[in-house]
Amino acid sequence: MRDAEHEWPSGTLQTKCSGLEFLPGYRLIEPLGRGGFGEVWKCEAPGGLHKAVKFVPAPEDSALDESVLHLGASGSRSGFDLELEAFQQIKAIRHPFLLTLERVEIVGGELIMVMELADRQLQDRFRECRTCGLPGIPRDELLAYFADAAEALDMISAKYGLQHLDVKPANLFLVAGHVKVGDYGLVAQLNPDGPTAGNRGLTPKYVAPEALRGEPSNRSDQYSLALVYQELLTGTFPYNGRTAQQIMLQHVSSKPDLSGLPPGDQPIVLQALAKDPEQRF
Repeated sequence: MRDAEHEWPSGTLQTKCSGLEFLPGYRLIEPLGRGGFGEVWKCEAPGGLHKAVKFVPAPEDSALDESVLHLGASGSRSGFDLELEAFQQIKAIRHPFLLTLERVEIVGGELIMVMELADRQLQDRFRECRTCGLPGIPRDELLAYFADAAEALDMISAKYGLQHLDVKPANLFLVAGHVKVGDYGLVAQLNPDGPTAGNRGLTPKYVAPEALRGEPSNRSDQYSLALVYQELLTGTFPYNGRTAQQIMLQHVSSKPDLSGLPPGDQPIVLQALAKDPEQRF
């Protein structure tokens, strides 16, 4: 797994160092990125295997009993609470196109998640294609990747009533030529009285309109996947908002610009981007 960024954004502080043994037999190798909730490192596991590990700090103002998995209050939700709750939802699910979670511990006020290490993110492949002068990832190649991602997302929705709620290029990982969906920090059960009812994180660029209202549906991930499809295929995006506020408003009220897509793709993506989730596939 790699987190939302390849490099550490300016002004951010790495809280770990290479060579640190954070669990017995597990040593950090190099940082992979830092997201909204924590930092991700490449590590060496017992036996010399390479894994990814994500560290999510507990809220500074909360006392943490390491023998209890706290899910937090029903009001403001910390990144720690969300990641831990999402892990509880997804930890037992196995699928060839889901990035595997292998171990979770709470140590020293941090949630530590050890997981499968991917080769790279799908956005790396997109950048490679752009560098070669292509508009994006070739269509046949991209459709094969999206078949993998859609199969995994369909499974967690149909069988477990879950939505990923953070589908974006940085969370689609390439492993041996296939895509695996990863980073489960916002995964939630579709239950009006459950985790999706509270204050959750989101990625404004890729969020479905109903998820903005705190009412995600079993077709919210479809909306996000359609946005990612156009972006990675064409290098264009259906909405042109320049700020988070602008683009969230466009998700709710603006018609998407699909002119960059091949004509045969446009009606399909348009239906997947319907404002009313009941009008999607």
